Amino acid sequence: MTIRQTDDEKYPCGWDYSLHLGEVGGDTIIRYDNAHERQKGHERHTKTDIEYIDFPGMLTLYDRFKQEAEELSPVSWDW
Repeated sequence: MTIRQTDDEKYPCGWDYSLHLGEVGGDTIIRYDNAHERQKGHERHTKTDIEYIDFPGMLTLYDRFKQEAEELSPVSWDW
């Protein structure tokens, strides 16, 4: 997981982030990122899809990621 506040013009939202749960058999479980924000925007990756999302703010997005990760995991996460 990477969350970094930045003034780099590559990240107009002010954040450089990748919230990544992991992979199973080479397939992404879930990941949110803005690696190509200027060209593509903000993305939500799953095993079968890449969805372009509105950026609701870093704290709200982090909470969304944490909620989804908890729902997808058989283990309780202690964040």
